[in-house]
Amino acid sequence: MKTAFTAVDVFEIAERIEINGMAFYQNAARKFTNPQAKHLILDLAEKEKDHRKRFATLKDRYIHEPRESMAPAADAQSLKDLRTLAETHVFLAQKDSGVLKGSESTEEIIFAALDFEKDSIVYFLGVKDFVDDEKDKRQVDKIIYEEVEHIGDLSRLLRELI
Repeated sequence: MKTAFTAVDVFEIAERIEINGMAFYQNAARKFTNPQAKHLILDLAEKEKDHRKRFATLKDRYIHEPRESMAPAADAQSLKDLRTLAETHVFLAQKDSGVLKGSESTEEIIFAALDFEKDSIVYFLGVKDFVDDEKDKRQVDKIIYEEVEHIGDLSRLLRELI
């Protein structure tokens, strides 16, 4: 069953997730006084910026190259599931996801970042159903792997701060 939802839509949501993550990390960096921790958080902001660019490149390829609206695996149920994942993503569900209230501890910021990274991985796994090219799937896989690395970085930072 085909729908009007396309791979382009999926990549636009992925871009929004990365933009929100970048804003979150940029704002969060202001809360860290430890220079190493601050550097790590700013580095994560840059990595999210790079991911956004890569999703934009994938989106552009799907806009400019004639393709089916979505890969065959992307049926109506997977579309519904992906929309639900996007709607409940920690950084899309909150109106001002990049804005911190100012009262969060550094540990609370790291836990929020861990939630963001986990939600991103789950969403990006669903994105793969909307990609019909093996090279593009590998690009999404690479971003997923890098998000897993972010979780490792944040977990190490949390252990150092506690």
